Amino acid sequence: MRKDIDRGILTVANVLTAGECQEYIDWSEGQGYETAPVSLPEGAVLRPDIRNNARVMVDTPDRAQQLWARISAHVPRVLDGRRAVGLNERLRFYRYGPGQRFAPHTDGCHRRPNGEESLLTLFSTRARLCWRVGSRC
Repeated sequence: MRKDIDRGILTVANVLTAGECQEYIDWSEGQGYETAPVSLPEGAVLRPDIRNNARVMVDTPDRAQQLWARISAHVPRVLDGRRAVGLNERLRFYRYGPGQRFAPHTDGCHRRPNGEESLLTLFSTRARLCWRVGSRC
């Protein structure tokens, strides 16, 4: 069920079961977490003053399509004059320990070779899925 929280922020509850969430966690752990860099115009750099969490980043079109099949009915069909066509296949999993953080920021966008680009960030926790409008493109 979709719930609009604030301008540009919405949630969808119960997209994954507890078992499916655990499967994603186990799968991401098997990929191998690494220190997450920050993307800057000059490229990816480690900046622990901005971000000091761990991340797994993997392109997995099959998993993206499976998630899209579950959430597409809840996604804004048109945003900024552009039509939603699916999820970005570049999934990122984040792990935070005590004292770790990622300072406030604007997410970048993912551009495909065919010109499609992401406009929303899909953020998942065990409790819900959330979109934030405002990726930097």
